[in-house]
Amino acid sequence: HLMDIKAFSKSKIRHISEIKTKQYEVFRVKEEYDVDKLIKITKQSEDIPYDYMAVLRLFLRYVFGFNMKRKGYDIKSLYCSEFVDYAFNCVDVDLVEGEESLISIECVYKSNKLEVR
Repeated sequence: HLMDIKAFSKSKIRHISEIKTKQYEVFRVKEEYDVDKLIKITKQSEDIPYDYMAVLRLFLRYVFGFNMKRKGYDIKSLYCSEFVDYAFNCVDVDLVEGEESLISIECVYKSNKLEVR
């Protein structure tokens, strides 16, 4: 219930209805895709472990400029941005076309296949 939701803002708790600033943006894929298949893929992927080593590689890329190539998807482990790209690739939406480096949230954010709604 909306009136029961509290939000933490500026060191005090307030009702969410009191917060007037825009807190987030929702991105949606512009083109049509099979929503049922996407849901099925995400449910099947619930037990895939998080790829902490890839996050370390992303850190090295941003801090030291190492440009590490991705080697395709190893479905044994994925990290958040890679999982988003993987799931949409499974429904024929390539969010980061031609990207050969590790997929970052920035890559997904800059995708021309997404729009803010």
